[in-house]
Amino acid sequence: MRHRCERPRLITGVTCHPAALGDALIFYASGLGPVDPSPPPDGVNSLDQLRQTTTPLQMLMGGVPAQVLFSGLAPQFAGVYQVNAQDAGGAATGARGSRATP
Repeated sequence: MRHRCERPRLITGVTCHPAALGDALIFYASGLGPVDPSPPPDGVNSLDQLRQTTTPLQMLMGGVPAQVLFSGLAPQFAGVYQVNAQDAGGAATGARGSRATP
């Protein structure tokens, strides 16, 4: 498994590599709105099914629209969303910002 991270040597023993064009990246967020189906009463998302956001998410990487592969609750966390997105390219290489809007 290759780890992608912004600052090399941030985590001891983890070698980081810059994301390449076409890589699927995982982001964690909060406040992305309702999901379907609703989470269980204890609020902790389970592994039994995907709980996707009901409003489609748009994401920009380096100012270029990215393909959102999944947007919903992260498994086994309460109130944490996970966004899987693929960099479509077209922006300059190197460090680039990301922005997501529901």
